[in-house]
Amino acid sequence: MSHMLSSRVAEESPDSQRQAGDLAAFRRMLQVSGGTFSLSFAICDNRPLRDSLVKRFSDETPGILVISLPAGVESVLRHVESQLTDTPPAAVFILDIEASIPFGSDSQPTLRVLNASRERWEKLYCPVVFWLAEYAITLLHTHAPDFWRYRSHQFEFVPEPVPLSQLKEEVFSGYDMVDALPFEEKAFRVVELERRIREAGDSPSEDLLPHVLNWIHELAYLYRHASRYPDAEKYLRRALALVEKVFGSEHFRASVVLSNLAQLLYITNRQQEAEPLMHRALQISEAAFGSEHPEVAVSLNNLAMLLKATNRLAEAEPLMRRALKIDEASYGPMHPKVAIRLNNLAQLLQVTDRLAEAELLLHRALLIDEASYGPMHPKIAIRLNNFAQVLLETNRLVEAEPLMRRALQIAESSYGPVHPDVAAVLNNFASLLQDTNRLGEAEPLMRRVLKIVETDYGMEHPAVSVALNNLAQLFQDTNRLSEAEPLMRRALEIDEISYGSKHPAVARDLNNLAMLLKDTNRLVDAESMMRRALQIDENSCGEHDLTLARDLNNLVVLLLAANQLEEAEPLMYRALDISVRSLGREHPNSQTAVNNYTGLLKALKLPETEILQRVNMATEGLDQPPPFKTTPSARPHPLASETPPHSPPASGAACPHV
Repeated sequence: MSHMLSSRVAEESPDSQRQAGDLAAFRRMLQVSGGTFSLSFAICDNRPLRDSLVKRFSDETPGILVISLPAGVESVLRHVESQLTDTPPAAVFILDIEASIPFGSDSQPTLRVLNASRERWEKLYCPVVFWLAEYAITLLHTHAPDFWRYRSHQFEFVPEPVPLSQLKEEVFSGYDMVDALPFEEKAFRVVELERRIREAGDSPSEDLLPHVLNWIHELAYLYRHASRYPDAEKYLRRALALVEKVFGSEHFRASVVLSNLAQLLYITNRQQEAEPLMHRALQISEAAFGSEHPEVAVSLNNLAMLLKATNRLAEAEPLMRRALKIDEASYGPMHPKVAIRLNNLAQLLQVTDRLAEAELLLHRALLIDEASYGPMHPKIAIRLNNFAQVLLETNRLVEAEPLMRRALQIAESSYGPVHPDVAAVLNNFASLLQDTNRLGEAEPLMRRVLKIVETDYGMEHPAVSVALNNLAQLFQDTNRLSEAEPLMRRALEIDEISYGSKHPAVARDLNNLAMLLKDTNRLVDAESMMRRALQIDENSCGEHDLTLARDLNNLVVLLLAANQLEEAEPLMYRALDISVRSLGREHPNSQTAVNNYTGLLKALKLPETEILQRVNMATEGLDQPPPFKTTPSARPHPLASETPPHSPPASGAACPHV
């Protein structure tokens, strides 16, 4: 549809000499090219300035058609043609192509289609001007070279820089606002923050430094969003050096930088580097503020989340409970900060099968946020989603479904239909439909999730890998293995590029692909992938991490399919040992593991006394018994669970921790 220009325009100052030259050249282009086709690119990284210039030219030259492209448009030309009327336009201005060409992606289908449509633009018989950001020009030059060479003119409009002294008055609106920006706005913001930090220099003044640090933290956050982890790390380490130089290594600002750097290291699978930084951040916060300060609660929470992720649940829980106690004392029992702590503690309780207590905490968190924000705030969607997850774990699917539908309604009304937070809720709702065998309803939702994350994050982002895995799982469930395999291989390729070849996400992808290969009777290839996945997780996780139990169990499934019972036995013993150590013997997963191991030992024709001895040794954490010999003709007992593991949803089993 045609673009309605906003009444909000940039505050205009007298045109600089360069700006005046570009404006004059642009006007001449419109005059000379009237009635004939020409292709021009107008580069502008400042959206208010772009809108003000488009309005200025539209006022000066009646009949200009201004078209704002929707996100994820496949064919720019086709969309432009759909906006034409019987009256030929004086010119066509095309805005917002950035919404279809993610700046962090190497795959650009919109630009490929644009490149192939080059000669068809000539029938418009008027000047065509693409208004776009500088990063988009670089992508266009790379992915649509023929279209790029077709240009007649190129212009660049740069706003007068705002002095850093004025920018110090800017108040940071928070990471929730950053998350809500469309990715093209994020790209504009990256350019602006890079400029500010560059102008501040290597040694900003002491009064400017706090603002520079805020800009660095925001920039690093945006880099993380775009999977530009090395860039984020570079800036955070620069921030740490600045803080230590100016304020000292024990200043409270150092704890903030250390915490953000540690979280970056954690998500890039460098937990051993991250943990000492988190401990140091906690020590600095306690020394600076005292042991009961809310800043200490933040440091406790961050460290606890790392411990939880590395399966040290007994260490994580007291830290989470202490953080909750601090925030309750600091803010009162009905504060949104308390809801965050309740949510995170509840998810730890879910992992340890204390579902009744987890449900109470999640329900309390939901009530707090409803009282704080109202019933339609996006925070409520997160709480509803997480509450629904615990209902699913207690097999109360009928109760969970209306909560997820409400969460989806809130997310869509808050962000629109194509936001990543909407994708997270859609993904979990699709999983519920899948679990209730409504696969026909689940599939379009999963396809919608994939399109949203591809559009918002780019084609090569890890979030796309998760969406691909989940859609592939649905294809497996509907016996469409030939459709599932290319999705899984693409997911694996994305994660290897994003994280490197030894990241747990790569192990997850290898698991999923290996189980598909098993289903298509390619056991040799499947076993090779499973052993690689196991090796990755052994190097990344603790020796009693539940992820290892998953890998071991899946490798056992492959070995049983190849009738390699003796080789499978010690692996199953180890998987059972891990499950019992982590979850306790009475947990349903541990009971399943006991039954699986008992069935295997029976298939190996061991005496009942030895079976009982080995099961008891595994469930009591004792060293593994010596190997044994069996007759080659022994047949395996079917496992209670042979299904491949599901990838986590786009936001984890529940929406992200705050």
